[in-house]
Parts: sequence; C-alpha cells; structure tokens
Amino acid sequence: MRLAFLLFSVTSGLLGSAWCDWVSAANYSVSPLRATMDGSRNAEVLTLRNTDSAPILIQPTVVKWSQKDGKEVLEPTRDVLISPALIEVPSGESQVVRVALRRPQDPTQELTYRIVLKEVPRSAAGTGAKVVIALNISLPLFVVPKTAEAKPNLQIVESKIENVDGKQFIRVGLRNSGNMHLQLKNLAISDSAGAMGEYNSMFYILSGNSTTIRIPLARKLITDSVRFDAQTDAGTIGQEIKIP
Repeated sequence: MRLAFLLFSVTSGLLGSAWCDWVSAANYSVSPLRATMDGSRNAEVLTLRNTDSAPILIQPTVVKWSQKDGKEVLEPTRDVLISPALIEVPSGESQVVRVALRRPQDPTQELTYRIVLKEVPRSAAGTGAKVVIALNISLPLFVVPKTAEAKPNLQIVESKIENVDGKQFIRVGLRNSGNMHLQLKNLAISDSAGAMGEYNSMFYILSGNSTTIRIPLARKLITDSVRFDAQTDAGTIGQEIKIP
C-alpha cells in the first residue's frame, strides 16, 4: 500500500468503513495531520472537532505500522497509550485526545504506528438490517530514534522502460535505506531535452522498505540516462540514472 490509501468495506446490517490519510472526515476533523515524538517529548495531543449537527462517538486505537513486499502491515500493539478510550464530542465542539509512548525510543531505528479514529455509528446498535457508512481517520505516528544520524535515504534502485498498448512507461524502483520514514510528494523525470513525465501521488516509504511505481512518459527517451527529482518531506532529492 501507498501511505495514503482508501479502502471501502460495506457489510449489510453492520458497518461500512473508509480508511484514509486525510485531515477530516465527513462530520469531524482532527489536527495535527501526523504525530511525532522525539527525545524531548514522548507524548502528543490531538484535537477532534465535531462539525456535524449531532453528537459523534469516536473510538481511538493505535496499531503498529510496517511495510512488507510493498504492502502495509498493521498489527496490535501496547507500545502506545491513547486516551480517553471512547470519545463523545457534542455538535460544534472539540475534544482533546492524548497519546503517550509506553516504551523507550529505539536507539537507531524510527518506530512507526498508526492512530486510528473509528467513528461508532449510534444507529448500528439497532437490530434492523441497515447499512451504515462511517469514515475512519488513520494518522501516522513517528517516534524518532535516539541517534543524531536520523534521516531517510531515498535511492533509485531500478529504472526500466516498458511499452504497454502502444504507450511508453518507465518503471522505477524506490528504496529508503535510511533509518527514518520518507514521504514522497512528487517525482519528476527529465532528460537532456527537458521534462518527460511525473508522478504526483503522495505516499510513505518506511525505513528499510522499497516500492515500485510506473510513470507514463510524454515522449521517447533521446539519451541513455534520465534525471529523477523527488519532492519529499525531507526536501528535494535528485539523482541521475542510466537506462538499460
């Protein structure tokens, strides 16, 4: 999974839910968009605001977040405490949610979690056959490692031209070999003649993980190398790569 993802699952008589990396749902919002803890702070405060005309009920949880073979992995954890365990927010009002780390920082590696804010539909408590849609917000939580050398390191590990249905693409393999996450915001490709294409979908590559993307090219490559310029949350990263 890319770090921003959307998954719908609707079950008749129970609950449909959408998971997202957005700052607001249909009837409530949360800030900040992501939480970070370092050596000077092992707690974070989130603010929920109810923009609906009726009270809302939110159940917050924290899960361990990792990536494997290009997919997101979410697992239960007791590393992080979040309170209150159930949050009722009246219409037009706000509620503070406190998040605290219960374990020490890792000496060399960033710890990654997801804060999941699950709306509890009040009408789902009935026995009638009804589909209720609830939008759940999923926010990243990063715990910075103790080492002073904490940073991501984006590498282009693969680049290959592909032709599909008469259109030309470049397949790009990306790897984060650093000890912190990296959020890719944009990846632009150019050669000696100028721009060739770009990728504009934001997603995370966690420490030690890889992913592959395919970018449509506006024209054919005229040299044997291309330049990649990535806009990330760690700044701009540029690299020139030979195309086999």
